[in-house]
Amino acid sequence: MRSLRNVLQFTQQEIALLLGVSRSSITMYENGHRELTASASSLETLLTKCYAVACKKPNGPGNENQDEAIQAAIKKDLDYELSKAMHYIDEYKAALKKMKANYLQLQLKLATLKDFKNCLEIDSRLMQPGSNELNNTLKRIRHVQHFEEETRLQQKGCEPARQLQLQYLLDCQLAQKQAAERILKRII
Repeated sequence: MRSLRNVLQFTQQEIALLLGVSRSSITMYENGHRELTASASSLETLLTKCYAVACKKPNGPGNENQDEAIQAAIKKDLDYELSKAMHYIDEYKAALKKMKANYLQLQLKLATLKDFKNCLEIDSRLMQPGSNELNNTLKRIRHVQHFEEETRLQQKGCEPARQLQLQYLLDCQLAQKQAAERILKRII
């Protein structure tokens, strides 16, 4: 992979972005310390095709058609990678937007429940001990507490830390898309 990468003038970082791995993983692939994953193998195949185009055999009968076919295949592969990246970008953006909206709604619900519980607790202090009214109010307070716990559990799935994880995935897909676009501009 290193020789192909160098001939085509790609940095390890660019290849890492295309694969969605760290630059150090590319170093491990190139030094034989790690087996190529399926996506790395498909990228190596794509780089080999790019190399064939970059080397341009001497003109002879049929070589132009062969080069055009290779370029078309490379463009098709990169277009597929771009469309896949765009799909994930759209998916992650929608999920992030929904997660942020849910988080805010759950915060509002939690604040409302807390205020309602406080009002019930204040009212319960004014009631006769042992009365039906007090028992019903205490029961309502327990229901509110239960709803608060449910809301907190729901909110954990939308916490800012989870939002940051999703934002990271989105940023990785955007970087992969940009790397694929740069490669497409270089080879075609």
